[in-house]
This record gives sequence, C-alpha cells and structure tokens, in this order.
Amino acid sequence: MKINRYDDFTKLHEIVLGEVNYSPLYLIKEENDRNFMRHVLDQTKSSMEELEKIFKTFDVKVWRPEVFEHKSETRLGSPYVEVNSVYTSLTSFDNFLAIADTIVEMSPGHDPRTMFDYVQYQHIWKEKFNQGSRWLSMPRPSYNPNKTDQSEELSNFEPYGDSPSVLIVGDTVFLTERYIFNKLGMDWLKKEFPQFKFKIFQGTNGHLDSYFAIIRPGLALSGIAKDKLPKEFENWHIIEFNKENYNDVNLLSDYFQDDDYENTTLAVNIVSIDPDNIIMYKHVIDKNVEQVKKIEKQGVNVIPLELDVSRWLNTGLHCFCNALVRDGGYNNYF
Repeated sequence: MKINRYDDFTKLHEIVLGEVNYSPLYLIKEENDRNFMRHVLDQTKSSMEELEKIFKTFDVKVWRPEVFEHKSETRLGSPYVEVNSVYTSLTSFDNFLAIADTIVEMSPGHDPRTMFDYVQYQHIWKEKFNQGSRWLSMPRPSYNPNKTDQSEELSNFEPYGDSPSVLIVGDTVFLTERYIFNKLGMDWLKKEFPQFKFKIFQGTNGHLDSYFAIIRPGLALSGIAKDKLPKEFENWHIIEFNKENYNDVNLLSDYFQDDDYENTTLAVNIVSIDPDNIIMYKHVIDKNVEQVKKIEKQGVNVIPLELDVSRWLNTGLHCFCNALVRDGGYNNYF
C-alpha cells in the first residue's frame, strides 16, 4: 500500500514506530547518569513494545527502523562539522515527513547528526517506493559555519526544516512560525507540493505536535489558548492542557533528551488511531482528569500508555510514531 497521509486523525493503516538504541550511552561520561538513562531507555523500550501491541489490535501494520550501532571510534560529519553519532532511531517522526503519497527526508537546521538518520529507515522507504510512493529528500545541508546570514532565529543560507513542524489538515499545511523552518525550507516545500495551501501557525517556536493535536475536524487538543490559535480553529471545540512540571528533570545527554520545555506540551502530543480512538500517556490522563472527561464526552476512547519517564526524554507519543497510511484525502476541513 503506497503512502497516503493528509492528516493525523483519519483511520490509521500503517505506521513507523521508533526503536530504542542503547549504543550511544557511551556518550554519557558519568556512570550514575549513564545507569539512570539506561533505566529510562528500559522503560521506554517496554512501552514501545506495548504500543506496538495496541496498534496491532487495531490491525495497523507497524514498521520499525534498523538501529545504527554506535562505537566510540565512530566519526562522521560534513566537510565543515564533525559528529560522533547518527541521530536517534527512537523519534521516527523527527526527520521524515509523509505527505500526500510521498516520504520526504527532511533537513533540520540545528543538528548535524540528522545527516545520517536515513540509514536506519532506508529499508522502509525503499519498500514504500516499490509500492508506488514518491521518495524525495530536501537539499542536504552543509552546516557551514562560515556561510550564514547571522539570523538570530535560523540562517537562510540553505534550506532547513523538520517534520514535526508541519501540520497537515487535508488541503492545508500549517508550518511553525519561528526557529525550525527557514524561508528557503518553506519555499522548497511549497514548490514540491503546490497543491496545498500553506499557512503559518502563529505563536509557535517549535514542533507543532507539541502545541496542538486534532482528534477529528471540529475537535482538538491545544497547549495554546483558543483565542491565540489561527482563525481556522475559532469555531472548533478546543480542550486546553498545561505543560509538564520539569523541576526534577536534569539534562544528562543532549542525544537522548530534548530540553525545549517552553515549547512542549506533552499532553497534546498524542497518537490517533481513528477519530474514535486516541492513545495518551497514563500519567497525563491521571493528572488531567477533567480534560480527559471532556474528550470522552465527545465519544472518544482514550487508551492509556504507561511511560512516566517521558518527561526525562521530553518526547511525546506522536514523536515516536510516523503515520504513513491513513484514510484521509485532499479535503477542505475549514
């Protein structure tokens, strides 16, 4: 079945689910910190296996990446920057955008490690290509520190953008406002997919799936107050959530952890199986009883997944997953 993705809420048929990779633990020098992160990864691996079981209960085909085993002597890079790792195999959505009938290998602007992320997913994209999907790549960044425009947000020297900064709603594509997509990246995406209407999701500085999630047309979860959302959502039923408490969280590794707490609302970073079934962290459900009741009153079944260490990763369920095939099409939902 070739790729078909025009939204995050219609019935799901195929998805890529991330894999835990323990091998970069050597990058954490302190033994106690390394052991603690191993515990976090153990819990995450167990939850990923449980998540795969949930998907299969709903007859969803699950793809998994082939993790790159890191070694201390591994040396990678571009002509201008050296890196000692391939990016994580856990967050399968970060660097690959499924849009319409196409998979796009993205070019994030802030992390040169993403240059080689594709080696863990090629077997999937090759199979989808053989099934009739398109397979594209954004221009590969050089990460040349000597050729930037000194922008305080994101240099426009070469195209940059990553997948979670894109929210597809039928015939409309929302892009994050600042820091993640630059103008060249937006222009490239618009030229490759001229059939879509592109709009900026104002007030966003990071990944859109940690700001906003559509359960079905007319119903959404938001980490932004309704009166601050784009006008397209002014008549929708919006259920608002607050951010997590990170007071007890320490940054032990920038490989495994994301420290952008300001632009992350883990509660809205969910996975939808269909308009009647969504998956949400159990600790989020336990701490947001009233909001969850509001969701259930809309006829939605909220499926809990245990992963209370997710605050240490600062990674939501949607980040672990990359939906490739859904029922939805090129529709106008506004």
